[in-house]
Amino acid sequence: MTISGVLTLTMVYALIAPEAALRSTFGESLDGSVADVVVRNWGALIGLVGAMLIYGARRPAVRGLTLVIAGRP
Repeated sequence: MTISGVLTLTMVYALIAPEAALRSTFGESLDGSVADVVVRNWGALIGLVGAMLIYGARRPAVRGLTLVIAGRP
């Protein structure tokens, strides 16, 4: 869980550079301010799931809930 959490947490990169994150993840980029907001929110949500995976790896009491939330599509 810790390794997958750290890898998932790297999507916080989309908060800092949304266009570069889109290019490195999908190979294409979007233009416009709305696209930047959507990509930043997407990066924040995925980064939070990564932080939650790291926390759940250390705390057995919340491990089940963490895996359920991280595993939902």
